[in-house]
Amino acid sequence: MKNKYALILLIELLSLKSFSQTDSSNELFRKLAKMEYDNLKTLYADCIIHPCYGDSLFFKTWLDGLENEMKNDFLKASECYKKAILIPRFELSTYEVGYSLGRVEIQLGNIKGGTRILKKYLSDADNDLNDEDAPWGLSEDLVKEIKLKIKYANELIMLYKKSP
Repeated sequence: MKNKYALILLIELLSLKSFSQTDSSNELFRKLAKMEYDNLKTLYADCIIHPCYGDSLFFKTWLDGLENEMKNDFLKASECYKKAILIPRFELSTYEVGYSLGRVEIQLGNIKGGTRILKKYLSDADNDLNDEDAPWGLSEDLVKEIKLKIKYANELIMLYKKSP
C-alpha cells in the first residue's frame, strides 16, 4: 500500500515537469530505460566497428540490463548492471551504470540501496562534468545526457527520500 502512494506521487511529480503523458510509474521507469537504451545502442554499434578495450563487452552487458529492465525482469537487469560496473575499460570509468542500477534497485523494492547508488552516481557524474584535469573533454551531447540523467536521478531520490 505504501508503494502505491509512492508511485502515485512519482507520477504526479514527474508529470508536472518531465513526463506530461506518463500514466504510471512503470511507464516512467520504462521510459527512462528506453531513453538510455536508445543512446547506448549507438555507442555499442560504434564499439563493434572501432573496438576499444572492454567497451564492447561493457556496453553489451549494460544493454542486456536495459533490455531486461524494459521487460520488467529487474533481478536480471540488476545482475547485468552489477557485471557491467566491474568490466575494466581503458582509461574510462563505468560509473554511468549506477544510474541504471539505482533505478532498478528501487523497482526491486530496495529503496535505500537504490537511492544510495543514485547518490553515488550523482557524485561521480558531478566529478566527470567538472574534472578540468581530464585528458579528454566531454562532447556537448554527452554533457546534455549526463545532466538529464542527473535531473532524473535527483527526482527519484527526492521522491523516495520519504519512503520507508
